[in-house]
Amino acid sequence: APSPEELASAPSTRGEALSAMHVWQEAMDLVVHCARLVREFPGTEKYDLCYKMRLCAHEVSSGIARAMRFDDSLCFVYHLNSAYSRLLWLETDLELAESLGYVEDDEADLFRKHMGLLQRMIRKLIDTTREANSESGVLVESCG
Repeated sequence: APSPEELASAPSTRGEALSAMHVWQEAMDLVVHCARLVREFPGTEKYDLCYKMRLCAHEVSSGIARAMRFDDSLCFVYHLNSAYSRLLWLETDLELAESLGYVEDDEADLFRKHMGLLQRMIRKLIDTTREANSESGVLVESCG
């Protein structure tokens, strides 16, 4: 991923880049939050549900980092959509963990709020990119 200085100096995408950096930082916080959440799962879930949840959280931040590498709006939106879809997978795994009794309701609610915040941030970044490109006549379609 580009450095913060490289992102800040990109004249045509400076606003998008700084917004993406903020979203990426929030996604990294989600990775840490997820690692703490699954820490107390039973050992039998170490290589199954724990792994899947941590992987999804990691893929959210990785997808945003990949998006930041592209000046091309279509690729940028594609990778943001990919990160967004991983949040949906993570939400499904959280529901399963909650149903199995691995997560307390208050912990699940807090994690769900964190995911919801990140979903809104990613969606806003996608919508802003699409609006900017539609105003300039560039077509950006959904990839996910």
